[in-house]
Amino acid sequence: MIYIIKKMIRNILLKYGEKIGIDLPYFVKHGFFATMRQIVDLLAGLLLAIMFARFATKDVFGHYQFVIAIFSIVSILSLPGLNTSVARSAAIGKDGDYKNAVKKSFIYSLWGIPILFIIGVFYYLTQSQELGIAFAISSFFFPLFYAPNTWGSFLQGKGRFDVFFKFGSTQSIINAIITSIVVFLNQNNLLPIIFTYFITYTIFNAAYYFKSFKYVENDEKDPDAIKYGKFLTIMNIFQLLAENVDKIIVGLLMPASSLAVYGVISMIPVRLKNVFGYILNITFSKIASKNIDIKDLFKSNKKLPYIILFMSILIGLIYYVLIEKISYLFFGNGYSDFYQYSKIFTVFMMLLLPYSLLYIYANAKKMVKLIKSIYPFFFFIKLIVTVIFVYFWGLVGAVIAYNINAFILICLYLIYINRDSKKLGTF
Repeated sequence: MIYIIKKMIRNILLKYGEKIGIDLPYFVKHGFFATMRQIVDLLAGLLLAIMFARFATKDVFGHYQFVIAIFSIVSILSLPGLNTSVARSAAIGKDGDYKNAVKKSFIYSLWGIPILFIIGVFYYLTQSQELGIAFAISSFFFPLFYAPNTWGSFLQGKGRFDVFFKFGSTQSIINAIITSIVVFLNQNNLLPIIFTYFITYTIFNAAYYFKSFKYVENDEKDPDAIKYGKFLTIMNIFQLLAENVDKIIVGLLMPASSLAVYGVISMIPVRLKNVFGYILNITFSKIASKNIDIKDLFKSNKKLPYIILFMSILIGLIYYVLIEKISYLFFGNGYSDFYQYSKIFTVFMMLLLPYSLLYIYANAKKMVKLIKSIYPFFFFIKLIVTVIFVYFWGLVGAVIAYNINAFILICLYLIYINRDSKKLGTF
């Protein structure tokens, strides 16, 4: 009986999947784990943000976000482009690149120790001793924080979203709970919070890296994997700067308390962006392993653009109606004067689907010329737009700039992807 029901469901999914050009059985099967993984991650992030907003001082919350933002930018030294390259290699059955990529990442990550330590010394001597010590603490965790976390990209490339869900959810839940407890017990002290955050993630990344070895099926290698990963890393310099430049600019031009406010009002949109990105990332291995052209997909499935448009508008409307109520529920009255700013992110929410799809498609297809053209150009645009808007309009300017920059990035993707794929080139 169960077998018959499963077969009926699969036939229905196949039927409607053919109409819109999507492998629905694959999407539903793996989408469940990807969705649940991101729901857990979203809830874990919300828990931590709620604890910061309700119990920690705005200065502690702002300094915490500033350390994480700088730490994320310095992560470029760990060659993060290797993650995408490993995922692609795993998707095409070349598992031998995995361990080699982690080894390369670890060696390069050692440079992060002196750099973060020097940043810490600078802040210790010039601005905040606590902030300086926090950077020094983060420096010692840097190599083991980023290098082993390639396990997630490898498992996704292998299509093992069930294992990725199990590992990642456990990591997120335990980290959020332990860090939240430390926030509650140390409301005015940044250092134990920073230490707890980094040590829990580091332990889990190392443990899951070794556990993932059981899913390595061969030693085959893509001769261009490391080279492509390094290329993506160079491009990621601008991407990482672009992703964190708003926090850095707010942190540099405004008090730490303002960065805490910006973190609260932007937290849900940014988290949802990550959720959409990871859920849609289940299409990565399909796109990478098959000759799928996005222009042909839309030409042969004329309903698909309308489906994406409808879903985008629906997401935006739901967000606009509920965001203030949700903010009050989660973060309390401490930041209530700024919840109205969250509504401005409605524009970004309506752009989430095309934003995520275009990014995944460009990376899966190794559109090198597109990546070379977009990332550096977009970073400088975002930097200029963000500085201008924050300088003249403060926090509300930062929010408006975020939406404008998202729209600009989508336009850049569409312009380049619309060109002939031969002109875009491959690696």
